[in-house]
Amino acid sequence: MAERWDAYPGELSGGQQRRIAVARSLINRPTLLLADEPTNDLDEQAEWEVLTLLENLHRSHATTLVIVTHDQTLAARADRVVTLRSGRLVSALRPAHAFAEVVPHCAEAYAPDPAPAVADGPFEAGPEALTVVEPTPPGAGFVRFLLGFLGWVAVVAGALYAFDTLSARFQGQALERRVSERKQAESLAMQQLRADIHDVVYQPDGRYEVTIYLENFAPDKPFHVLGPELHAFVQVDRGWQPVPIRRADHSKDRVQDVRGDRRLVPFTLQLDTDRYDELIPGYFHLRFTNVMVVSESAEPTDDLFERTDDYYVYLKPQRLSDDDIRARNQWTPGAIVPRWIPMPAH
Repeated sequence: MAERWDAYPGELSGGQQRRIAVARSLINRPTLLLADEPTNDLDEQAEWEVLTLLENLHRSHATTLVIVTHDQTLAARADRVVTLRSGRLVSALRPAHAFAEVVPHCAEAYAPDPAPAVADGPFEAGPEALTVVEPTPPGAGFVRFLLGFLGWVAVVAGALYAFDTLSARFQGQALERRVSERKQAESLAMQQLRADIHDVVYQPDGRYEVTIYLENFAPDKPFHVLGPELHAFVQVDRGWQPVPIRRADHSKDRVQDVRGDRRLVPFTLQLDTDRYDELIPGYFHLRFTNVMVVSESAEPTDDLFERTDDYYVYLKPQRLSDDDIRARNQWTPGAIVPRWIPMPAH
């Protein structure tokens, strides 16, 4: 039957189904096996295989076989035979050779007793030579093991479920707290913080000092800013070319405590190019990108929000005088020449 191990019951023949039933019953090594019509509706080959399997089971495992059958040939092979009619015992216990006369290949005949040895009754009297043994239900040990195993599985599953529930609750609370802190930081950065260019002045060495201011619109709610980090670009051939810029105060305190007063942060800009786009004749067209990380505390964990601003200015080069600018722009003599001109984002 190894080649049919994955077949469904309806795909098996009657003999195959009976052999599988016998094989499954052997799992618990039973001391008693009841077979009801084991050879019914079988061909000769299947009948012989099933009977051989039962006899081998009887001899090898000392298993007592109780067979209910209408097959006189099968009854003749038993050690003891009783006759039932309409569910009642109508004959005494007799040896199997009493049925030899109905078996074609048996030569001896048997004449039944003229009267039954015992009165008719629903059950035969128990043999006095045998001791009563408490029967063990088939599979009782496996059932006990299965119940114990399922009990442990239920305990472990309950513990895992409780742990998962608590973990999910703590994670949800932590996530809500982080989201709330981030929203608070975003509100500080986008609604309370104002940042822009404060001034641009010339340096004696030919460089430019650009000062950024930070202002808190709600002084009663101070916050902290990591930075600012300023990047500078000059427009050349309709593209943005980076130029060197660095902090001018060399301060190691990179966290700014922004309260009521403006915080000024100076930067030094180096512009050495003579070729640049002149949207206003003579002026540099500059873009400054300011990156700030805003937090409600000086040592933040999750309450961080990054804000990026772009500032655009026109800057007069140091090498050009005011008269050069007036002449290039055809301004009137004495017209004010601004050092730098702020522009809206564009």
